[in-house]
Amino acid sequence: MNFLILRLRSLTLVTMLAACSALAAATADEVSAEDTAPADSVQLTELEEVVVGSDLKHFSSIETQPISAQKLLMASVRKTGRETLKGLSQLVPNLYYPEYGSRLTPAIYIRGIGSRSNTPVVGLYVDDVALMEKSSFDFSLADAERVEILRGPQSALYGRNAMGGIIRVFTPSPLQEGTQTTLRVGGSTGDWMRNAYVRHSHILTEGLGLSVSAFYRGDAGYNRNDYLDVRSNGSEAGGGKVRLTYTRSPRFLLDFQTSAEYSDENAYDYENTTNGRIESGMLGRYKRGLLNSSLKLETQQKHFTLSSVTAFQYLKDRMDMDQDYSPANLFTLQQRQRSSTISEELVIKGNSLKWLDWTAGAYVAHQWLKTNAPVTFGNDGISQLIQPGIDAGMDAANANPALARAGMKLALKVTDPELVVNGDFDTPLTNVAAFGQMRFKDLLTRGLDITLGARLDYEHRSMDYNTGATLNSHFSMTHPPYIPAPNIEQDVTSHTSYEGSMSDNQLRVLPKAVISYRFDSTDDSNLVYASAASGLRSGGYNFQMFSDLIQASMRNDLQRTMREDPYLGPSMQRFTPEPNANPAAEDYTRYDPETSWNFEVGTHLTFLEKHLNMQAAVFYNLVYNQQVTRFAAGSGLGRQVLNVGESASCGGELSISGWFPVAGNPLRLSGNYGYTHATFTHYDAGEVNGNAVDYTGNYVPFAPQHTMSFSADYFFPIGAVTMNVGVGTTGMGRIYWTEDNSASQGYYQLLNAHVGMEYKKLTVNVWGSNLTNQSYTPFYFVSRGIGFAQRCRPLQVGLTVGLKF
Repeated sequence: MNFLILRLRSLTLVTMLAACSALAAATADEVSAEDTAPADSVQLTELEEVVVGSDLKHFSSIETQPISAQKLLMASVRKTGRETLKGLSQLVPNLYYPEYGSRLTPAIYIRGIGSRSNTPVVGLYVDDVALMEKSSFDFSLADAERVEILRGPQSALYGRNAMGGIIRVFTPSPLQEGTQTTLRVGGSTGDWMRNAYVRHSHILTEGLGLSVSAFYRGDAGYNRNDYLDVRSNGSEAGGGKVRLTYTRSPRFLLDFQTSAEYSDENAYDYENTTNGRIESGMLGRYKRGLLNSSLKLETQQKHFTLSSVTAFQYLKDRMDMDQDYSPANLFTLQQRQRSSTISEELVIKGNSLKWLDWTAGAYVAHQWLKTNAPVTFGNDGISQLIQPGIDAGMDAANANPALARAGMKLALKVTDPELVVNGDFDTPLTNVAAFGQMRFKDLLTRGLDITLGARLDYEHRSMDYNTGATLNSHFSMTHPPYIPAPNIEQDVTSHTSYEGSMSDNQLRVLPKAVISYRFDSTDDSNLVYASAASGLRSGGYNFQMFSDLIQASMRNDLQRTMREDPYLGPSMQRFTPEPNANPAAEDYTRYDPETSWNFEVGTHLTFLEKHLNMQAAVFYNLVYNQQVTRFAAGSGLGRQVLNVGESASCGGELSISGWFPVAGNPLRLSGNYGYTHATFTHYDAGEVNGNAVDYTGNYVPFAPQHTMSFSADYFFPIGAVTMNVGVGTTGMGRIYWTEDNSASQGYYQLLNAHVGMEYKKLTVNVWGSNLTNQSYTPFYFVSRGIGFAQRCRPLQVGLTVGLKF
């Protein structure tokens, strides 16, 4: 079966390449001939829109840079029903951004590295503003014009948490659009989604433009909680944006924008893979409010361009999760975050010398993040998780020979119906950096370039924590009937807490070197390159481990309370051992930064007067001090990020796209394929039940081995109407879910299609996704020895109507 799947994947890739090659060969003369129909040329130019705009840190578009990158135009992507970064990720080779849980966590994996709970490996920029808080990554793309994905470490120019690459989102400028109103409405089956979007841009005066936009998106969800018998993953979101842009000649730009977004969703509806049911006793929920404001100033002088980007970001959210995902009332987690971030970036670019382009800059940001995260153990949690630990302590005491000879028995029973572990965490962050990059052009021979860059990055991170719980219980010491002494009965109240602070500083140099060669002196988009770059992912703190620490310390504190009690003390000191020291918070809640080196060789090629484009790259990544998310070893409940060792990943990407005249009308073909082989080169997992566990050589979890996408779009006129028919497919796998590689998702393929029409200012598009209703698992994990999975999106058919006036 595996051999058959491999052959099918190979056949798909070969077919994709053969289709592009055959069409290129068959139509080469037609494309280059002077008598090509003018109407076709006009259609091709209009359909392959060229977006013009300055780049904050680069001198050219990503097509001419020595890097593995991809640009997605949202006007085309929306035809397939994709409106989020998670949906877009299916079109990008070696990128995996699964749809699960909620908007809270950006679980992004690229080229075999990633994270599902700690700091991300991919930086996210919106109109040149970095989003520092990972909980804001999953936002609406209703206002987006294009999205660019740059693979490989971008740390030299973009800093920490860009070791896997960066995603850049660009929205339209009101000066670019002119005075017009854009309206889109749509809906779909499957989850009964409905959305609406409106934007009005207006030229107030020469060089001054204003745009105002608003959006709404809601759905009923496509899953059902089998225990509560209600839909379990519906959501609603809405927001708006104001943008004011002013230019005074081409030499000065002022761009101010502010946006707000609010979302409310049911979440964390994981299926128990043992019985195939979604049966959480409480619906998970996540609410989030976002506010982003920025001011960009740019002045272009004769020999340099100076830019300033000032930004403020605010996030407030609330998460409610039934963390045992079962009908039992074991324990729930509520988390509230409030984050405020200010940042300033100065960038200067110079190209006064024919042989040198250079970029230099400085960046400073400070984030205030306060988190309130109480964990509540319900009655089942007390009886199944808390009480057994106490009983074990009492059994050990009852095994005391003196106690046994006397026939006495100790017992301690929890009397509280629930146990609340409160937690308040203050984790401010300061990041300061200076960076520079130089590109030496035409060294030794025309077209040979060398790029050298580096970033000096400083980060100060700290955590003030205050967490604790109070437990009420009843103690009894009984005597046998033949001993006349009275039994001892007494209520006991014990308080366990952790309060303190910890901090970390890191200073890193992140270098980069690229050598490239441009084949064509008239076209910079034909090149080969080789690069080496380092990457950095920040360390941090494990909030959820505090509930496990409290649980582990509670037994010790109960013993201390009883040993210090005036009435119980003499007996407890005689018959019970000295309690152990409580585990130290720093040993279980801190994890260190992760670093990497990436080595890459690639090429960009264009053919047929740029109607056919190809990108290819091979890479080799080394990751040190690898961060891995695991459930706590003791309880199997709280998540813990650990630095476990090292890993290596190698692979490549191939992207081909082109426009071809067919029967006098344009056909667009696009294909992408990515392969990643990511394994642990060192991972000593310690001991389990006295047996050594070593995951060295195992595959890195959540890293798809194969990713592919292929699409074909044909445009043709019917009178005054332009029709568009498109078909596409995406696929990925195998994906291992656990470090022991005991669970995985095999390769799967999804079929999609759309039919659209455009008449003057009106567009209508009908799309379908997962047309074969393929079942697959986008996310899986193990908790308390039970496997849980996110269910996939079913077959969906949608309609989108757009109007510009």
